Amino acid sequence: NVEISPESTPSTDENFVLKFQHHNSFEAQSWIKAKKKSDIPVCTMNCGYSAGWCEESFGIPLTTVEVSCEAQGADACTFIMAPPDKIEQYVNEVIDLSSVQNFEIPVFFKRKNIEEQLKESLQQKEHLIQEIHHRVKNNLQVIISLLRLQMGKPMNSEFKEEFMTGINRVSTMAAVHELMYQEKYFNSMSMRAYFTELSKALVQFYTIDKSIDLQISIDTDERELNLEKSIPIGLIMNEITCNSFKYAFKKGGVLYVDLIQDGDKYVLTMGDNGPGYDTKLDNEGLGLSLIDILCDQMDATKEVFNSEKGVEYKISFSFT
Repeated sequence: NVEISPESTPSTDENFVLKFQHHNSFEAQSWIKAKKKSDIPVCTMNCGYSAGWCEESFGIPLTTVEVSCEAQGADACTFIMAPPDKIEQYVNEVIDLSSVQNFEIPVFFKRKNIEEQLKESLQQKEHLIQEIHHRVKNNLQVIISLLRLQMGKPMNSEFKEEFMTGINRVSTMAAVHELMYQEKYFNSMSMRAYFTELSKALVQFYTIDKSIDLQISIDTDERELNLEKSIPIGLIMNEITCNSFKYAFKKGGVLYVDLIQDGDKYVLTMGDNGPGYDTKLDNEGLGLSLIDILCDQMDATKEVFNSEKGVEYKISFSFT
């Protein structure tokens, strides 16, 4: 037994408003039957039911507030339904909220309104993160393009090789950002996925008419790797891969990447089946110097030695 006011505009948008009277609210009738009088409207469940059904029907968030109640002695239980961000505006048109003591939107609906605001804020932040990612990615691509343009100018093979190495370093940073962006939370990803996907990407950067057997073994927990650690680790892996392609892989070969957990530390082992490490060849080169700098940055230790297979690098690091 509900009367809907002609002032109502039940539309499927932000202009939705429904004003109605309920003449048989079980909550108000309970008070009347008990011969008691309430100081405040009591039909909270009717508010919830009506808003819930209309939300499902109209496909928009809605809140219902009772502005007068038979349990208070009013002629009818009067309700107003509207989107959460507009409900106080419509209620204030019926009663002067400033003259009503302790008036507030029911806690459930206030929480619901806050949830909607948080959802909108989260969407805005995700959009901002996406925009930042695209700008970083675009800037890195600009740097790569500028380096490639410079490579087009006359220069000897040694300079061209150094330019190509620089391009691959920037490409590695771009690849790390891309891997992180693909994850739900943008700033971290599974260590297993990170080392697997980045290893594949690095081999693709350097492979030109060479048959490379990439062997990956990851034996760690499911810990997440954050962006702060992923950039230096990615650049370290890039330098090691670069050295393998530069000195070990003339026509092809094996590059292996092993990651194990040793207590609270992680040990990254990378190596190849090339002729081994010549201390006179590149001991003071930029590649090894950069690895040392990156290890210092993330409080990691580095070992380089000749194994039975060839040259091998061990990088030990932790999250503490």
